[in-house]
Amino acid sequence: MNRLKSVLRLAFAFALVWGGVGVEDAQDASPVLSQQSILFDNLMPLGLSPDGNLIAAANRIELCTYQVPSMAQQMCVDLEPLDAGLRVGDVSWSPDSTRLVLTEDSFRILRDGDLWVVDALTGELTNLTDDGFNDNLSIGNPEKMAGTTFYFDVAPAWSPDSESITFSRTTFANGERAGNDIVTIPSAGGEPEVLLNVSPEAIGVAFFPMRWSTDGSVLYYVLTPVQRSDPSTGIYRFDAATGTSEQLLGFSPDFGAPAITEISPAGDKMLVFYPTAAVTLGAFDPIFWLFDLETLELEPLNPPGEAEDELGFVAAAAISPDGESLLIGTRRTTPNFQLWEVAIESGDATQLVESLSAVVSVEPTIGPSWTASGRIFVASDIHSGTLLEVPPRESPIVAEGPEPSASPPAVASAEFEAGDRAIVASNGVPLHAAPTGLSPAVGLLDAGVLLTVLGPAEEAEGAFWLPVQEMETRTIGFVRVELVIKG
Repeated sequence: MNRLKSVLRLAFAFALVWGGVGVEDAQDASPVLSQQSILFDNLMPLGLSPDGNLIAAANRIELCTYQVPSMAQQMCVDLEPLDAGLRVGDVSWSPDSTRLVLTEDSFRILRDGDLWVVDALTGELTNLTDDGFNDNLSIGNPEKMAGTTFYFDVAPAWSPDSESITFSRTTFANGERAGNDIVTIPSAGGEPEVLLNVSPEAIGVAFFPMRWSTDGSVLYYVLTPVQRSDPSTGIYRFDAATGTSEQLLGFSPDFGAPAITEISPAGDKMLVFYPTAAVTLGAFDPIFWLFDLETLELEPLNPPGEAEDELGFVAAAAISPDGESLLIGTRRTTPNFQLWEVAIESGDATQLVESLSAVVSVEPTIGPSWTASGRIFVASDIHSGTLLEVPPRESPIVAEGPEPSASPPAVASAEFEAGDRAIVASNGVPLHAAPTGLSPAVGLLDAGVLLTVLGPAEEAEGAFWLPVQEMETRTIGFVRVELVIKG
């Protein structure tokens, strides 16, 4: 085996020299280890689990999870018990990757809706806030509504330990509006506890999803009264220790009411989205902004200088697991759709993908997923997206979820022997010079390309790397074993 390693690495050295790949080229190489296009059959992609092992997708009647990267179906659950249908923008993963929280589209169709939790592996669906009422709202009809008290529960946020869920509760008593509270309930079920009242009479004031800081000390929530220019419109910070709130960011005359997309792991930055601006301004002005939670300074997100043109804009954004970078997807740039990593402090930009079929935010509060394991998912439209893999990033809080059950195993490294054939399973698979994702890529392989296996796989960086030779060009390199199938 040692002799084989020496021969291979000598071959790689010649390939680097004679193939024209020098040190500067290696340093400038994209950090993307693999790229895979994913199509969901009539389902909307909702993002990766925090551990990167599953991805969720849904429509109003069904929610499914799939194993990553094989995309084998893990579970699908019928959402028929949700009387008001699924409110897609509220779906979110628990930090420990075991469950998803769901709410119903109560405010759109004016029908009672509850807060639900679904097991990501089994599909077990649990109603956490069943109030015993499942009818349409009939305000002003005292006979029909007499003696009833029910709730519209929306805008959920998981606690960092996955033990509780905080949400917005609008109350109706005898068919009359009875105000809006922010409430917390144990994620395993129990009695809701009111954290604060945001309106004694108005309904749906806290409408957009809220977020807890990663240490659980601060809850960030959004108020959007009927009159959007109301001075109370904006983003607030609730201190869990003192029970006090303060407004951090108000209504913008140019962009409208803000919404929260994401909080950085350190709790010092917030990714802000302006939903109204995205619709009314044709997205020619920035719709994503980075909000400094210490200085309260707001900075627009624009395409990197080398990508920007007259109509270019940022269509999707996320914060890296280590909190040091932004992932931004651009549109109307050159080429039209691109993916970039931009360092928050320096502004230095690294292009991850030069050209994508499209980049979108499926919902204002559901953007790209970037997990500490190095997996990234970016939606292309309401039924498809791109899955990338980059080197892992350390996260201040890494919640480890369970391994997917009933998983068809990836091709084991032991199944490959020298002389076997392997077939590349997806497009854009890098052929690396050494068994590490940090080594330069000596080629990119498309789905269906035939490879000759040169020896058993080597384990490095928590993965198995297979030494291969591309049959047509005779190029030698290493590929990750799960990105090929046995020929």
